[in-house]
Amino acid sequence: MSSPSDLVLSAEGLQQSFAVARSVAGRTKGWLRVLRGVSLELARGEIFGLAGESGSGKSTLGRILAGIDRPLGGRLLLGGRDVFGDRLENSLLFKRTVQMVFQDPSSSLNPRRTTGQTLEVPLQVLRLARGQRSARVAELLDLVELDPRYALQYPSTLSGGQKQRVALARALALNPQVLILDEPTSALDVSVQAKIIKLLLRLRSQLGLSYVLISHDLSLMRNVADRTSVMYLGRIVEAGPTPRIFQGPQHPYTQMLLAAVPTLTPDEEALKPAKVQPVGEIPSPSRIPSGCSFHPRCPFAMPVCSDQAPPAVPKGEGQFAECHLGVPAGRA
Repeated sequence: MSSPSDLVLSAEGLQQSFAVARSVAGRTKGWLRVLRGVSLELARGEIFGLAGESGSGKSTLGRILAGIDRPLGGRLLLGGRDVFGDRLENSLLFKRTVQMVFQDPSSSLNPRRTTGQTLEVPLQVLRLARGQRSARVAELLDLVELDPRYALQYPSTLSGGQKQRVALARALALNPQVLILDEPTSALDVSVQAKIIKLLLRLRSQLGLSYVLISHDLSLMRNVADRTSVMYLGRIVEAGPTPRIFQGPQHPYTQMLLAAVPTLTPDEEALKPAKVQPVGEIPSPSRIPSGCSFHPRCPFAMPVCSDQAPPAVPKGEGQFAECHLGVPAGRA
């Protein structure tokens, strides 16, 4: 836990559900429970990693943290204020604190706007003169290592890496403190991915940024995140300092994910946990299993796992896991 003065953003018990397609009579058939009480804290200058399979709720959580979507329950706190309760999500204060970089820059950039026009859109709220806006656009392009001439180009003329740099420059336009990075390199070639990550790390140091890094790439998480959290069916089932998560994963789901990470050397292979073979596929968020939601797939499941939701068990040095394994009798 960070001290209140160190926190730049925090979430308490976030919940989100989406209605399943309505019937002919207009009634909702059911609900997809995408987030089920997610809490987290982001410290200043920190890279906070969110890992998990597709469908775990990572991107939905990211959109809520960025103020794009409202949760059905819980609170998002900025400087101690409830972002949604106080209607801050559309305020200049929030926009100047939190911005989001989306997964696919090809779909997040308007094809009818030049790079310069794209970067001027967020600057409109500052009511800058035209010359000031042009100067700021040039500064932003320099920040993301693009030549000023790119201000006149359209997205169709840019490579994938250049588009992502433009998307990043747009997110930086209002000098935010926090960037929500939703799979920022997954749509890029491997050689370009490394350059974008290097740029992100430089900007973090240069501008004092904090990142929430959403990714299914655990190798990336291991190399850049200060803390890593693992999501499964709308819950953070394990979290802690990144070295502890990778060297001593406590939740069977985390062990399963890490055991599947490709390795290049025998030394890397030796660090992986023993192979955990899950049973079946991840359930639908419309049919969350009772008790521990991972128990139908867990090779270590016990009778209590299907009956009772597991507690968040401290594992030392800021690490916890929601798992009945290792919990003393009567503590569940």
